[in-house]
Amino acid sequence: MDRSALEARIAGRASLVIGDIANTATSWIPNADAPLGAILFDLDLYTSTMAAFALLVKENVLPRIWCYFDDICGGPENAFSDGIGEREAIRQFNLMPERKLRHDRLSPAYVFKGMVPESWHQQIYLYHRLSHPQYNQCMYAKGERDQLQLSA
Repeated sequence: MDRSALEARIAGRASLVIGDIANTATSWIPNADAPLGAILFDLDLYTSTMAAFALLVKENVLPRIWCYFDDICGGPENAFSDGIGEREAIRQFNLMPERKLRHDRLSPAYVFKGMVPESWHQQIYLYHRLSHPQYNQCMYAKGERDQLQLSA
């Protein structure tokens, strides 16, 4: 990767954080005007995925965080299964006492009804931070989804 070219390309729109996820996930702080709302996990292993979950418990996050996990399903050559890698990290994260106490959960997103099935749909998860102070606020603007529009 040409790091300086990439940094120039994303300047003012994003920041590039490079390093061991165990260090960068805990030290990185979302900007006050840009809460964390999505994470794309390409970490392969249990330990790195568990370390990255530190991002989910940051202060400046949305009540629901969309997550994509690249290594939870694949072809026979991948041999993905429960009990290892990203899948086991997700399971263990949900079992942590602080998750159970607040009922916050990371689970598959069942949001693709009516869409043509795509293989990546099963890799999309949602972190529902039920303890977030804005969790119970409507996600849609007033009038956008609160009544059925009838034609004349």
